[in-house]
Amino acid sequence: MAPICNLSRTILKLSTILLTTALVITPALADLCTVQDAHVLFAASREWLDQQSLKTPFDAAAPDFSKGVALSPTFSTTAAGVVLRSNGRPVGQAWVKQNANSSMCLATALLKALQQASNDRVLGALPASLRANATQELALEIELVGDTRPFTGDRIDTLAARIDNAREAMAIRAGDQWAFSLPSLQQSQNQTRLPWYTMVVMAREVGVDAGADKKFQLPEGVVIYHAETRRMAQIAAKSPVFEVSRGMLTVPLSDITTHALEDMSIAIAAHLESRIRNPEGLSQEAINTLNALGPAGEYQPTLGMFTQQMCSPLEQGMSAFAMAKFSELHFLQKNKIAAREFAIFTLNSLQHVVGDEENPLDHPAAAAACVLACQSLDHSDATWANPETADWQKKLWATVSEHFQLQNYADVQTWALCAAAMAQDSPNEVSKALNTVWQIRPVEKLLSASPWLLLAEQRVGKASDHEKAKEAWNLLQIVILQHQLTQKFNPDLAADLVGGWPITANGVTGATADSSRPALALALAMNPELFGIPNANGVTMESLKLALRFLKQLQVDQAACYAFRDPFKSLGGIRVAPWDSSQPLGTNATTLLAILEARALFALDSESKQN
Repeated sequence: MAPICNLSRTILKLSTILLTTALVITPALADLCTVQDAHVLFAASREWLDQQSLKTPFDAAAPDFSKGVALSPTFSTTAAGVVLRSNGRPVGQAWVKQNANSSMCLATALLKALQQASNDRVLGALPASLRANATQELALEIELVGDTRPFTGDRIDTLAARIDNAREAMAIRAGDQWAFSLPSLQQSQNQTRLPWYTMVVMAREVGVDAGADKKFQLPEGVVIYHAETRRMAQIAAKSPVFEVSRGMLTVPLSDITTHALEDMSIAIAAHLESRIRNPEGLSQEAINTLNALGPAGEYQPTLGMFTQQMCSPLEQGMSAFAMAKFSELHFLQKNKIAAREFAIFTLNSLQHVVGDEENPLDHPAAAAACVLACQSLDHSDATWANPETADWQKKLWATVSEHFQLQNYADVQTWALCAAAMAQDSPNEVSKALNTVWQIRPVEKLLSASPWLLLAEQRVGKASDHEKAKEAWNLLQIVILQHQLTQKFNPDLAADLVGGWPITANGVTGATADSSRPALALALAMNPELFGIPNANGVTMESLKLALRFLKQLQVDQAACYAFRDPFKSLGGIRVAPWDSSQPLGTNATTLLAILEARALFALDSESKQN
């Protein structure tokens, strides 16, 4: 599937995030095989795979699961999928529909996937002795599909929006022709961003061109189905099997502790540091160009490559701010030094615009993020900037100040970032302007800007009595808490979405890394130094913990790396959504800011309990 630019993926976008009231519902499991049966079939599949050989010509026979495989009497599956991986790289994948009076579909899918692996060029280049036993080194993932349930409706785009993306299989039937799309196969290529496009492709597989007139209309008699699935995977061929949902383990709320937040912060910081490209072996001219480009943009773990070699100055500036903030806090000295070096490197790179890069001086929000980063670095060492950088900072300040003075409240998010950047040096002026902005109604207009408004309010300190901010925040907090996804109000909610906030993008409704912004707002507002709100055991603290649980869900851990080609580059990074493993720079920056603010809050809470 051709990559399509998804504007909503950039969490630092300047447009308003709409916290939709749509509920993300996962239907109760319908005739889905048990976890025990899935374990049994995985073990049998693994045993068969280990006994095969990739010799030429390929002459393997499908396994016979009717012998020696003890399944429950109620076992059934509608279809099955298999993905074989070599060091995280898919080398064979297949799906097969179960047909009456035929062998189990999983057996056929295994054979098809192995046959595909036998044609893999890398495996084919192995010496004969290694190639013969290569199957014993292939990691295995299987997916078993439950009963298919038909959708009512005949428009592909509206039906696609009802899919629980990357948790449910999709199927289409035209007469006796079927096509399936299984989450395991889709996620192996990170092709889950556009379910409607997947449906168009599936329709073509059964002879229906539903997208030709761009009306996405299905002919009469063509039916779209959805189904629950059970996925079992392993990190490596000799590793134990575990169940995954959307390619991840589900994070329990009990995991959210002060220590966990510290680990999350360190891991995100290390991930950001890996974005600085290795200049070894390059000419000085090439090194200068790389340094000017700054940290690499979006990383795609399933492909093992950066799909965005450069990113917006706003994302870079915000990553510098997050890392500069990290370097100020109580972490190991080596971690603080590394974060500080990243921030300085990124700010230096932003001073030199090359190729198609955009100049931060042309973008007030980016300039504001850079000012915030510079100020954080100044707190620990005001001599870090050379004369060239000091002159650049004056230009940044001029850009920020000019936009602040315009009072363009139509783009309140950019204005709020500028206010936060100016608050330290012009607290009285910023405080007065904030009092005006906090009175904007309906209060939902302030939603996407709320983290930066609260940051500005925090930074003006005693120059404000914070009363207008507190009034507006009390209303904003109601909106934020009402829209948060929880199983208390929606028992059928998928466990991995708990704590996030739903948005709709490209026809997909679900929680994404954009949830880092309301999480940051909650953490800022709960700091007793701002509004004097106690931070222990309240409804707001519970909401923040749920939000942090969701953000931890998005953080790539060792288990999630089973499907990734280079674990080192993806580990610790934040994926853009549960169904999308892409790791944008900006996503990681705002998530790090939210985690750092929450970590400070949790530390205060621990101190208050000890006292």
